[in-house]
Amino acid sequence: MAGARTRAGIALGALLAAGAPVSAQQATVGQLLDSRGLVRVKRGSQPPSKAGLLFPLQAGDMVFVGRGGAAEVLVFSRGLRYVLAARSEARVGAGGVFQFSGPALRPRPRIVVPPRPPKGPPRRVMGLIVRDPRSTLVMSPDGGVRAVPVTLAWEGEPSAAVTVTIQDEAGAAVHTATVPAGERSYRVPDGVLTAGDYYRWSLSSPTDSGTPKVRGSAEIRVLLPAETGALTRLEASLKQEQAKDPADPSLLLALAQAYEQYRMWDVAVEAYDKVLRLRPNDAAVKTKRDKLAADHGRPASR
Repeated sequence: MAGARTRAGIALGALLAAGAPVSAQQATVGQLLDSRGLVRVKRGSQPPSKAGLLFPLQAGDMVFVGRGGAAEVLVFSRGLRYVLAARSEARVGAGGVFQFSGPALRPRPRIVVPPRPPKGPPRRVMGLIVRDPRSTLVMSPDGGVRAVPVTLAWEGEPSAAVTVTIQDEAGAAVHTATVPAGERSYRVPDGVLTAGDYYRWSLSSPTDSGTPKVRGSAEIRVLLPAETGALTRLEASLKQEQAKDPADPSLLLALAQAYEQYRMWDVAVEAYDKVLRLRPNDAAVKTKRDKLAADHGRPASR
């Protein structure tokens, strides 16, 4: 149990602290998973700041909840969650949250998120983004997938026969195949992709002069079995909590960040969209969602 808590804390700290300012990342020990009404955070001698979802918390921060409000605090190191009721005040520590005044803190079930994957290569280094802005080509998958077998699919151009090339992180081709004109998918043979490793797949076809041209490329990473299992457990926890309180965004927000850490861009954006339907005025979540969408070719939120 202690090992699981430690892994959860490491994963949560690395995953969720990504939304914190760069200068604060090393000292971030938690964050707000929910914020309703007036919620403020006071840090040291600084004046209190209004705080919404994703607000990063440091040890020693004081969280104030105003009349009619509520907040949920997550502490990374042990995956602990606490609900602060209206007119309450609490101090955040590295190992928990400590009440100062107001109604008693209400603990919630711990969050155990999937273990953190190895840091992926920068997309520009692997050359993962190759797009003609005039092209209608859409490629899938682009990012993490749960398990093999993996079927590559594309829509739009090109309509002619294409060559599918899969490269490893170093840029070496590990598999190539020709797909006839009119076909829009290709099943990757068993043994080509190793779970946990990063790959790039691309489509190329001849130009009018006969020279091969890369029409588009995307990335693939097959999740490790432990990662898939942990992600499935987090999804099950979300389902259970939403059955009790459909308006609670806390686990949904954690799940969105888990998808993001596994580079599952489409489902991450969808999860952030669901959070925004529950908290439409939360600027931090909207900014994070729109940046993620822009970085990976998805439309901005409305």
